[in-house]
Amino acid sequence: MTGSGSGDTGVQELVRNGGNANLQAETAKELTVGVVIQPSMVKNLSLTVDYYNIAIDNAIATIGAANILNGCYNNGNDQYCALISRNNAGTIQAINDVNQNTAQRSTAGLDFAVRYGLPTNVGRFGFSFDGNWLQKYDSTTKLATGDQTIHAKDNYDLLLVLPSFRANAGLDYSLSGFTAGIVGRYVGGFDECSNPGDPTTSAGGLCTIDNNTQNQFRRRVSAYFQTDLHVGYAMNTAVGKTSIFAGISNLFDVNPPYVYSAALGSSDPSAYDYLGRYVYARLQQKF
Repeated sequence: MTGSGSGDTGVQELVRNGGNANLQAETAKELTVGVVIQPSMVKNLSLTVDYYNIAIDNAIATIGAANILNGCYNNGNDQYCALISRNNAGTIQAINDVNQNTAQRSTAGLDFAVRYGLPTNVGRFGFSFDGNWLQKYDSTTKLATGDQTIHAKDNYDLLLVLPSFRANAGLDYSLSGFTAGIVGRYVGGFDECSNPGDPTTSAGGLCTIDNNTQNQFRRRVSAYFQTDLHVGYAMNTAVGKTSIFAGISNLFDVNPPYVYSAALGSSDPSAYDYLGRYVYARLQQKF
């Protein structure tokens, strides 16, 4: 029966997730092209560039509780209403949102890296740089109301941190058994709109959908930069090789940027450091 109001004034609903015996295998088409440059005129320098283009069909995903609720109560779709369990009063008991072959995913971009080593009379210096430029990250979901394509590059529409650019850079020094280094990690900024599951805004609060830019409640999540330090010393002893390491992660105690649509702690632990500044030490003994 088509829903005409759940009668539920709560802000959270129970969702049942799980497997599906009717699932089909995902299929993918991948194109990768890479080049490595090691110029003879500059010793110990290497540059690599890799282009990737990946398309996944029959991607396994869920419809999403927000899409089910929106499709039933706002669009009157019987298929979505059948996924909602209600009691006799119409109050929602649970939403059945199991895995389905409901999506197509495609992504493309460039991975690039630079390595350079400089031996000197006072030790060896090494420089490293790894970066990624994201060309696209699109997800098309087959909904009962029609296909919906989300362009997630530089947006948080898929609840993933997908900036146009991110990189790691490091500088290391070594002399005999002594090593030290500094590493910087950069995650670019991106846009966040209202909650992607909010049915009260156009396109469900998404920033970009079906090539149309939605402007409601748009905000820019700032870029993030973290600095780590490490130092170590390895020596041969009568009982084998002893190594001592110490370091400081997140030297400047940088807080992760707020991502209000994130599912945990108003940010995303898969992309940012939640611990803040901390010091560690490790003793390793090889016999």
